[in-house]
Amino acid sequence: AGVGIFPAVIAHGDAGLIPVPPGRLFVPEVYLVSHRDLRRRARVRAVIDFLVRLWKRNAVALSGGWISVQGEAAARPAAS
Repeated sequence: AGVGIFPAVIAHGDAGLIPVPPGRLFVPEVYLVSHRDLRRRARVRAVIDFLVRLWKRNAVALSGGWISVQGEAAARPAAS
């Protein structure tokens, strides 16, 4: 037994893991960084746009927002 820290999306697929509500241990931040000379290139811009859409579409699962204050899954998102 112990505490491990990894993305909330991992916990939703394993009933043996007990998720900790968001903000209890720390609040992670994610930064998407690119070189200023490259960020306007079509290929790089396509990847950036894709990642932003992906993060927005999966914000609840990625943030652990589906975890209740009691630490039980309120409504676990479907595994994709």
